[in-house]
Amino acid sequence: MSGELKNIIVNCGRQMLWLGGLLLWALVSLVGICEAQNPSHLCWKVIETEHFNIFYHQGEERLAALASEIAEMIYGPVTSLYQFHPDGKVHIVLKDYQDYSNGAAYYYDNKIEVWATSMDFELRGTHDWLWNVITHEFTHIVSLQVARKGPRWMPGLYLQLFDYEAEKREDVLTGYPNRVVSYPVPGTVVPMWFAEGTAQYQADGARFDHWDSHRDMLLRIATLENKLLTYHQMGEFAKTSLGNEMVYNQGYSLVRFIAEHHGQDKLRTLMAHMSRWQHFNFDGAIKRSLGFSPEDLYQQWRQWLQEKYTLQVTSIKANLIEGERLSKGGYYNLYPVWSPDGKRLAYISNQGQDFLITSLHLLCLEEKADRAVATGAVSSPSWAPQGQTLVFTRRSKPNQYGASYWDIYMCDIEKKRETRLTYGLRAKFPSFSPDGRWICFVQNEKGTNNLGLCRSDGTGVRYLTQFGDRTQIYTPRWSPDGKKIAFAISHGEGRDIAVINRDGTDFHYVVSSKGTDRDPCWASDGKGIIFSSDVTGIFNLYWISIGDREVRQLTNVIGGAFCPSVSPVDGRIAFSSYGSDGYQLRLLSQTSGWRKVDWGLFRQTFEKPRSQTPNTTFSPKPYQNTYLGFSLMPRIALDERKLKLGLYTTSSDVLDRQSVVAGLLVGRNRDLDLVAIFEYRRFIPTFFLEYYKQMRYIHEDQIDPNNIYRITQTNFDLNELALGAKYQLQNSHQFSLTMVYSLYNSEVTGRFVGTPSRFNLSYTYFKGLDIAFSYSYQNLRRLRDQQINPQGRQISFRYDQMFNYLIKGFKPSAIIQEVYERFYYNRLSLDWREHIALPWDRNTLGVRIKAGLILSDKMVDDFFAFHLGGIDQMRGYTYWSLEGQKVLMGSLVYRFPILREIGQSLFPLYFDKLYGAVFVDVGRAWNSDRINFKATGFKRDVGAELRLDLLSWYALPTRVGISAAYGLDEAEGKDPLKVYLTVSFDYN
Repeated sequence: MSGELKNIIVNCGRQMLWLGGLLLWALVSLVGICEAQNPSHLCWKVIETEHFNIFYHQGEERLAALASEIAEMIYGPVTSLYQFHPDGKVHIVLKDYQDYSNGAAYYYDNKIEVWATSMDFELRGTHDWLWNVITHEFTHIVSLQVARKGPRWMPGLYLQLFDYEAEKREDVLTGYPNRVVSYPVPGTVVPMWFAEGTAQYQADGARFDHWDSHRDMLLRIATLENKLLTYHQMGEFAKTSLGNEMVYNQGYSLVRFIAEHHGQDKLRTLMAHMSRWQHFNFDGAIKRSLGFSPEDLYQQWRQWLQEKYTLQVTSIKANLIEGERLSKGGYYNLYPVWSPDGKRLAYISNQGQDFLITSLHLLCLEEKADRAVATGAVSSPSWAPQGQTLVFTRRSKPNQYGASYWDIYMCDIEKKRETRLTYGLRAKFPSFSPDGRWICFVQNEKGTNNLGLCRSDGTGVRYLTQFGDRTQIYTPRWSPDGKKIAFAISHGEGRDIAVINRDGTDFHYVVSSKGTDRDPCWASDGKGIIFSSDVTGIFNLYWISIGDREVRQLTNVIGGAFCPSVSPVDGRIAFSSYGSDGYQLRLLSQTSGWRKVDWGLFRQTFEKPRSQTPNTTFSPKPYQNTYLGFSLMPRIALDERKLKLGLYTTSSDVLDRQSVVAGLLVGRNRDLDLVAIFEYRRFIPTFFLEYYKQMRYIHEDQIDPNNIYRITQTNFDLNELALGAKYQLQNSHQFSLTMVYSLYNSEVTGRFVGTPSRFNLSYTYFKGLDIAFSYSYQNLRRLRDQQINPQGRQISFRYDQMFNYLIKGFKPSAIIQEVYERFYYNRLSLDWREHIALPWDRNTLGVRIKAGLILSDKMVDDFFAFHLGGIDQMRGYTYWSLEGQKVLMGSLVYRFPILREIGQSLFPLYFDKLYGAVFVDVGRAWNSDRINFKATGFKRDVGAELRLDLLSWYALPTRVGISAAYGLDEAEGKDPLKVYLTVSFDYN
């Protein structure tokens, strides 16, 4: 490399460092266009009650007051059932800064998180979200602490093993790791079906969830189709979204079965049995509490289900009306909508996905062709009158505070062009008016829905309703004349169907049974509405006349019928039906109706919903940092076959705006490993401070060549302090700017030969400053095998400007003074990985390019060189054997499934998936300015790998990787075969 070119690259590198800092500052400053991960704009307050602290941000005042009353009301019933009271107040954090619905219980922290958006989930029925989710999560807090084996501040312990390559350099303490095992033993062990089943069952006097028709539908189909999860499969998640929901579903049913047949007190007894340290397997708790084996319990329950559902569907099978199946693939095909010409159906589907990641699909009935036209679509689509354009909802990319909202998008299916119509509107279920000028939609905010209108370009937003009581609205549909809008509505439990004029007047209910009535669709003549109802216990389609009170049942299915859409051409009805393959599209050609139904079933007296207005006045206080206390997890490790003891500790404030994580490991000879990381998330970027310390005490016996002194011990003390900032852009990109100060010390102890005199020499052999800018990108498909067999792209780039001083010797003087050689240089590295899906099911080809370059005016000491061997690079060579100021490596790996669904248990392990791989690596490390790309000088290896996905203790991911690599160009006298083992939470 010419000196001129080197200077250009060095100058470009320095400019890149400053550009990285400028970019970080610019994206932080321009909050209107940058996306980050910290909701730093929120102003938090807290309401204190007798047993709870309710944390909330601006806009959630009514929700927080109601949550306070709910929490206090359920406290007594839940704690009475389990005979347990939390040791201190429980913290409930309410969030409403993005369109997301969930709840979480951190039972070791006495903390609950609740998102205000109500859950609209097609695998469960409709319940009062706030009452249900707070009760559900508080039941977790209480019941799982009954099963806790130790104090709340000790959630578990770690068993660890670290082994190293035998080959190492003289100036390095150990070889590079080749066997790494980190295995947790949790302090609470409960199978997922029982943990989630009890949280859904809740307690007498605090029961705001119930066994609804959706849950019954899933369980009925699974039972009759012989697709129930086995007892062991019920214990773990790590399935598809449907499979995970079956854990909830079957768990709820089995808990109900235990409570109804053996008594509710057995729920507490089962949890209490698991609190003993000698009890880690739930099977023993069942035997001791119920008097028989878990296999017997499972068979009793399964037999009960079989008899119940066989009887239920006997009469249905005699008059089965389920239509013709249209869709193929996926298990979540919903909201079909006919095109104006009656030739195509637009719908939402998760085809090709393991989870509920849905896209907008277009099905052409004549050609029987199906294609995805827009990714990320959620809720129902709607056609413009001309039949070329669709509107749909998508969760938009995160805003400057990391929040994602529902917005309306328009898709021109002919031009294959998308247009975003709204920005942060939080709008769902868009529907075109018959003249194409207006779009009605459902707006979500503060846990409440309202019906709104906007022009077809997204402007002119106005609202037809002004609910403020957590009312929920679903699937609005225009009448054919464009004067009315029908929609489903819920004030807590179940749904009803209402109609409102387009100007917001004349709101009234048209269907209101004792069950759930949903998914309204106008008949072509506008004189009737087709809808779905579970009035008989099973969801079927019905037609109701608006004028003469006539009702007809249109389908008679075993699973459930939903989301009807009437063809504007011939009146055929497309709908979504739940069956053995999940939700699939079907077509009903005979639409005159199977039988007439009593109109009175759908005109029940409307019961006033549970009060949504707080009855108590609270005095909130501004939020001040509230820490959750420290959690301690002991560590027992074999490091280089030496026993070491230590711990991990973590702590954070309630809002997770600042956190500390630390780890310590100490050996009998005082060897020490310490890491401490502090993160501060009050601003858009995350600021961090990290400290690393490693101490080694080495006993030895070395005599200098001149036979003057003998060294008996050498101690090393390595320290690093890092300060930096990082932020995330659109969930895939992460930038960081870091400054790292390093200080490596050594102490030599010995005695002079022939005398009793001893000496002690302490010195610093390395000190350095590293200013680094790094960028990483990750975009991997969310799949069940994402960890074991990723698909997508990963990029990592780093630029370092190094200011290092390495000891050269000592000045000859009375006072020992180190002499250093200065190394100022630039270091660039790139690691690019592509994981390419192959045509064969879940087979992938991995391609990796890794490069590193050190730019300096002089040769840099090999103390600072790149290394290319080892467990995460060229596995056919040891880490220290390949080094240089420049490195280049290319890898190919072919991954394939061996067993995709093992589903077997050997406690505490649940065997999930097994994949294999073969790989080849080619690489080189060198120091010269030029590289000869001929084969001479490049190193090659080939190898194979097995990856095993496990779950331990019902809940913890355990991933085992075993690989063997053969170095084809290994030096003579060295073993070319290298074997590696990792056991951890992931494969990296």
